[in-house]
Amino acid sequence: MSIRDQGKFQALARKDTTRKKVLAAMKEMETEIDSNKGVYPYNGGKISQQEVLRRASLSAAALQKNTHEDLRNDVNAWLAVVMKKAITGAKSVRRSVMDCVDEVKTDLDRIMQQWAEAELEHIDSQQTSSQRIAELEREIEGLRRLTPGLTLTVVPFEKNSRRK
Repeated sequence: MSIRDQGKFQALARKDTTRKKVLAAMKEMETEIDSNKGVYPYNGGKISQQEVLRRASLSAAALQKNTHEDLRNDVNAWLAVVMKKAITGAKSVRRSVMDCVDEVKTDLDRIMQQWAEAELEHIDSQQTSSQRIAELEREIEGLRRLTPGLTLTVVPFEKNSRRK
């Protein structure tokens, strides 16, 4: 293999590596947008070619080279699609975040209500148990008064012993 061929081979390998890094960054960014209800959580919510390159750990000029024209076009097409479904602009982002906050507040209120109900049930069951224990102790005391001098002796059986 000539030096020229080796150079071409290495250039193609670098081009392929760049493509893989960019596609992985785009996929990760799209996942983050979806998981954050349409809001991109980094770079102030701004999605751009430069942000894709930053996330792919590539230089800002990587897509400006002629060898990456196809990749640049793919990134631009992806950006157009993602920008349509992503929430951008300060007011829209604020509204989206406030909607999430309202959902969390509603969930928190529901959980706090359930906690209060469970706590009341627990207190009620404690009182009921205490009352029942007091009744049983009075009953035991009454039985002891009926049979003064009666003592119970419990004799444990030996383990594995059989009655004859």
